[in-house]
Amino acid sequence: MLENTDINRAQGSVRTNTVPQYSKAPARRMDDILRGLTFEFLGQGAHKTSPEALLGDPNATLLDVRTDEEVRAVRFPLEGLALQSLHIPLSDLPDRTEEIPSRGMVAILCVSDVRSAIAYVYLQSQGFRNVRILAGGTAQLLSQLKTGNVRKQLLARRNYQMTGTNPGESKS
Repeated sequence: MLENTDINRAQGSVRTNTVPQYSKAPARRMDDILRGLTFEFLGQGAHKTSPEALLGDPNATLLDVRTDEEVRAVRFPLEGLALQSLHIPLSDLPDRTEEIPSRGMVAILCVSDVRSAIAYVYLQSQGFRNVRILAGGTAQLLSQLKTGNVRKQLLARRNYQMTGTNPGESKS
């Protein structure tokens, strides 16, 4: 938990509130964000996540920024995955950011990562810190949603819910 102190100078009082760590950070200037998108940063891939990581994260949200027409043409079989998903077309994003959870990773999806990159920078400028571009776009996600892969993810998620242990993580 982070501590947030509010000082009201007119009344001379100090009020301290406890703010959860997952709260949205203050908005950042666009030029500061762009300066951070260096060759080294982009080369590390820290701004991306894989479909496997998305499906394995019980706190993640899939943010689909495709148009309504694209969503009608290609739908994803997410039923039963307990994955929170939102469809907010990129053009609607400025008016609907309050719908995006500030807790957990937000993985942004579009067809070819172009709109995802725009949404990534925009959300960073609005104070979202745990946002990622879903690597490979719709094609990679569809590939990961094949029956065998989905079954494996469901079993891993069930194990996490029962034991609190993520796959590949050992309890010490």
